[in-house]
Amino acid sequence: MRRDLRKFGAGRESSFVYHRAKRLLLPLLVAPWLIYLALPISV
Repeated sequence: MRRDLRKFGAGRESSFVYHRAKRLLLPLLVAPWLIYLALPISV
């Protein structure tokens, strides 16, 4: 029961996912653009 409250509330597990997603957001936005620019053909 306590784990469910932490998981669905603002506990450690949900904040861990939030910080991981926040850190990966910029590379996930930049990577497709760099791949598009690196392609030898126009899309």
